Amino acid sequence: MIYECLSSSELSFLIKGSHSKEFFILRGRHQGDPISPFLFDIAAESLLVLFHRESMGNIFRGLQFVSGPFLSHLQYEDDTLVFILTDIDHLLQVKIIMRWFALSS
Repeated sequence: MIYECLSSSELSFLIKGSHSKEFFILRGRHQGDPISPFLFDIAAESLLVLFHRESMGNIFRGLQFVSGPFLSHLQYEDDTLVFILTDIDHLLQVKIIMRWFALSS
């Protein structure tokens, strides 16, 4: 269903009050496309699963609040902030996770 939405998008421009001829969008999404938040959620969820799996296995740890949740990362639009201990092994593990994510997405 997502593929159909992405592959069948047509766009036209409004020039001096007249619409241009419609054309297919071959790459990416136009700004404000209603499907963009859903695509972000799919990608963000897969990164969340990778971070959660590694943190549950004590491969790396983020921030643990005294009386609250564990925080491994924050995401907003196209920014990702990852919280790790100041340890080279944790940094290398996050690098591996990000590589998995890049290859899968």
